[in-house]
Amino acid sequence: MSKFLSKAALETLVYKVGPVEEWLNEIVDHPQLDYIRNYVRRGDKPAYWEYHQRRVYNEGDQFLNKKISIEPYEILHEFDFIYSDEGELFFVLVIMSMEYVVSLAESNISRYKKWLLQNPGKFPLQSYDEIKVKKGENVNDWLGKKLSFYSK
Repeated sequence: MSKFLSKAALETLVYKVGPVEEWLNEIVDHPQLDYIRNYVRRGDKPAYWEYHQRRVYNEGDQFLNKKISIEPYEILHEFDFIYSDEGELFFVLVIMSMEYVVSLAESNISRYKKWLLQNPGKFPLQSYDEIKVKKGENVNDWLGKKLSFYSK
């Protein structure tokens, strides 16, 4: 899983910069990314790239976001990058309610664990436009009221 997450982080970074050649060259030439690139390519130095894993919601939970849909939906996957307060770049991937996080700069995840302690009950990809819907709840009864409250 460690190698997969590290490779996904690098590939997603390239995907995010898109066709901007200068940015792509920066990724390819950036010496701080050499460690994770070497780990992905050869699996050495370090022998293991630490990642963090936790459940951020229950599988099957549904959400509502009026900017996306008027119907509740499941989040099957999502991903993005975040920076720590110290400027360390982390790749965050959520697949079927499981969050996986890997650093692009360090082979340990200590700064992300620090972020978790400073932000209890939160996760980096959390959207304040998104409301978790309880199973069996009639969304139409409270849709406008709750959504207008969260959109302010």
